[in-house]
Amino acid sequence: MSSVKAFNKQYHMNYLHHDIKEEKPYFEKIINPYDMEDVFVVKAKLDNARILKQQGLFMIFGIETNKMNPATVPFEWVLNRTDTTLKLKIKHTDKQSILNQLNVIGINKSTLFPEIEYQGRHLIDTYSMTPKK
Repeated sequence: MSSVKAFNKQYHMNYLHHDIKEEKPYFEKIINPYDMEDVFVVKAKLDNARILKQQGLFMIFGIETNKMNPATVPFEWVLNRTDTTLKLKIKHTDKQSILNQLNVIGINKSTLFPEIEYQGRHLIDTYSMTPKK
């Protein structure tokens, strides 16, 4: 028996297959065990107002040796990296400047969150005469 078939015949895999089939009835009970160790980028269905506004993608992280060790993002996915870690240090005093720059290119609370309270807050913040906190 192949390792893929043996993997899918494990008792706990029945639960995973069942959960997947509830959302995707056409799903075949064949999961490659090596896929469980990878990272996948997926585009969500645009059936949610917030996801539609954010125009984003999601990353699904598998596990390496156990569920406490998440899979790592492939090195080639990250641009301009010279080592295996990436750290950004941003001074808290630069927050408002960064938010202003993002707003200029159309990224703000009203574009990320379609709910009316965020739309209203953005208008108040943009056109209010009182300084922002």
